[in-house]
Amino acid sequence: DRDPRVRIEALRALERIDPTAAAATPEVREQARSRDSRVAEAARRILRAASAESGAAGR
Repeated sequence: DRDPRVRIEALRALERIDPTAAAATPEVREQARSRDSRVAEAARRILRAASAESGAAGR
């Protein structure tokens, strides 16, 4: 496996670029189930941001 710090930074970059598109990838969903809690939290943050964006778009 890659260094968790690298995965966290990659997830943060995806969150800044486009959380909705990032959340649609199986890799982000897989990282949300990571054994490393920091990696999992970074991925879940993307999923929450995408959910919030889709909820705001529906209003």
